[in-house]
Amino acid sequence: MSMKLKLMVIREDKVELESFEYQQQVIGEKPVVLDVLLQYQENQNKDYAYRYGCRNGLCGVCTVEVNGKPKLACKCRVGEGDTITPLSTLPVLSDLVVSRQAVSKQLVEKLPVPQGTGQDNNADNTDYQRLNRCIECYACLHECPMHEKNDLTNRQADYLYGNPYSLLRIQRNLVDANATEEVKEKSLKLARDLGIEACRDCKGCRCGVGINLKKDVIRPLLFRLPNGEPDKSIEKEY
Repeated sequence: MSMKLKLMVIREDKVELESFEYQQQVIGEKPVVLDVLLQYQENQNKDYAYRYGCRNGLCGVCTVEVNGKPKLACKCRVGEGDTITPLSTLPVLSDLVVSRQAVSKQLVEKLPVPQGTGQDNNADNTDYQRLNRCIECYACLHECPMHEKNDLTNRQADYLYGNPYSLLRIQRNLVDANATEEVKEKSLKLARDLGIEACRDCKGCRCGVGINLKKDVIRPLLFRLPNGEPDKSIEKEY
């Protein structure tokens, strides 16, 4: 059996959706995106560019969009007529490969690092461990109004405004058992500098691996601000 899908091809000289007829390997079971990409590259487009690593939903580098929604290529199953495109929230380098470094770069030398004591002081810290599930897939950038203020077409541009991933890293500092008050103060200041106030009445936060970003990241951060109480809509959704 076969199914027809569309894949975005982006090169310097063209941008187009290309049709591909995927030959199913297991009858009755839909393939994951990565299955389609591997077969497409082998049979139809030898130079097709995409990223993958662990194949088990742990590394986060394979994120693409399926019908306009961010998904892990190694986990998301696709069917007849689905369209696979690169993340629309980051600059595209080629085909499905996007430039990721500007997201983490905005934290370099700005977000302090808690100094451990040599012991795993966070082993039983459930707040910390919940946030430590993040795999940096950047699915959370989707429909983030704060992130959308950045120049998302320029590969060289620095991002002045934050995003759910950056805020998660900051909140992780605030619940880290090793963090001093100075580390926490500097981390919270960075959240303000990156525009955390924009999250006060936003409903768009979604994590690719199921972390409750509003409840475990956004709401606690907003509570720490001088004017405290976040918008009630954040609480109502959970």
